[in-house]
Parts: sequence; structure tokens; C-alpha cells
Amino acid sequence: MDGGFVYERKPVPAEEGDDWLYYEPPTKRWYRVALMVVPEDAQRVRVQHLDREMKGKAEWVPIGRCRVPWGLREEYFATNTRWDDLYSHAPEDDAFTEAAEIAITKVLSVSIAFPQHGGRATLEVFDLDGLADATGMTAAELVSHSATIRDSDATYLPWPSMKQVAIALCRRNPQPIIEYIDEREREIREQELASDLSPPWYLDSSLNDDRYALRARRWVKLGKDARQILKQWIDQDQPGLRENYLALRQQHVELVLAVLPALDQLSRIRSKKSDQIAAEIREIIEKPLPQ
Repeated sequence: MDGGFVYERKPVPAEEGDDWLYYEPPTKRWYRVALMVVPEDAQRVRVQHLDREMKGKAEWVPIGRCRVPWGLREEYFATNTRWDDLYSHAPEDDAFTEAAEIAITKVLSVSIAFPQHGGRATLEVFDLDGLADATGMTAAELVSHSATIRDSDATYLPWPSMKQVAIALCRRNPQPIIEYIDEREREIREQELASDLSPPWYLDSSLNDDRYALRARRWVKLGKDARQILKQWIDQDQPGLRENYLALRQQHVELVLAVLPALDQLSRIRSKKSDQIAAEIREIIEKPLPQ
């Protein structure tokens, strides 16, 4: 079922007298009520209970308990079931979610897709064709999972599809992810050197039961595990891709440093040929590194 979703909303004064689906939080039960009074900009409404077990009780209740008109209850429940199915596909652990979010946000524009907030391992896609171009997957492949939701404003991919997207991005465009990993690991090495004199506060053994220290330790471990997962995704099917790229980049830097003195010598030779060679070398070494 794509499209035709029914979401909860608040009743309005024009709907006084209509029957609505009502949720009772204390009992976690659904009931049928008639709207008796719906004030303008109301926070509470007066309802008449229609279920026998409620014995005709009339009461003022928070307006949010009235979810949808009674006639739309089946579509509303079906909509909730679809979203529950989308969110039910959890990753192996939080480090995989973290790794996927890093890969996606480092490579993709937010106008194409963005991980959903709130710790949900799902991908909100705004431009399906753009995502297909970025991943090398077809649009049909991207939406092939049975839990995929195609709503009016966006397409929502469950975790298995989100993971495939992240891996594809790592394989097709590893440079920004490699640079992120290198930068984070450089920062960590600097912190470790500094910690030889003053260890991080959260490692203090006296704080083993402190929730903030435990949270900080978890974040550090989560980041480390996520970076390891990203390295594996980058090298998948081609072991050593990341290491090979870094080695080639370093060789390029070393070659440029070795050539610079030669350029200085060439500049002292006043001839058309030497000027041409120097210009060609400068053009090569000024080119940006490949993606």
C-alpha cells in the first residue's frame, strides 16, 4: 500500500457530533466516542463514550486522545502497521547505524536523502533518481524491500536497504569517508598523547557508576566500532582498497615534493622548451586528487 495513508489529527469545531476513534492511555484501549464540544483552539474536548463498557460516560479529555474519524479507523491502523514494520528491521547494533549515517551524510546532499532522527535506522529519501545515481543501484532495487514506504512527500527505506545504500556509497565514493576516518583518528591520537599527562575525565575509575562517564565511554566505543565498520565496507570485495588509496596519495605527495626543486632549476633555464616542460609539470601537480 503506497499512498492513501491516514494519520492522526485533531478534531475541529465543525466535527461536533461526529463519531471518533478514541485512545485511553491508562487502559491502552481503543473506544468509540461522539464529539460533544470542540472549542476553537481547544486543548480539551468533551466526548460521549459509546462503548457499553464505558456506560455512557461523558467527560472532558485531552484533544490528542481523539485520533481520527471513526470511519477511517481501519486505514489508520493499517498505516500504523506499515510504519511499525518499517521500524522493526533493526541493525546488528548501534555501531552499524552510526556507520551508515556517517557514510550517507558525508557523501549525499540532504536534498537527496537523510537518515531519520530519533535513533530509527531508516533512510528518508527525497530524490530517488538522485540516490540511484549516487549508489549505482536502480530505483527498483532501492525500493524492493517489502517494508519500504512511499508516502506523498518522501520514500522511506528500512534498515536492510539503508545498509545497502551506505555500502554502495562507501564503494563508489570512498574519499570523503576515508578523510573523515583519518581526521577522527588523528584527533584521537592527539588526545591519547595529551592523556598521558591527564587522562580523560570519563576514564576515572571513581566514575564507574556515573551515568555521564558511562555515556561518554559508550560514545567513544561507538565511534571506534563505526569507523571499523566503515573500513570494512570500503574494502568489501576489494581488500586493501583504503590502504592502497592512502599509499597512492602519499606517493603523489612525495613525487610532488621531489619535483618542486626540479621546477626551480627549470625556471633558471631560459628556453622555450624548459618553460613548456615546467608548465606541463605544474599543470599535473596542481590537479586535485581523484575521487
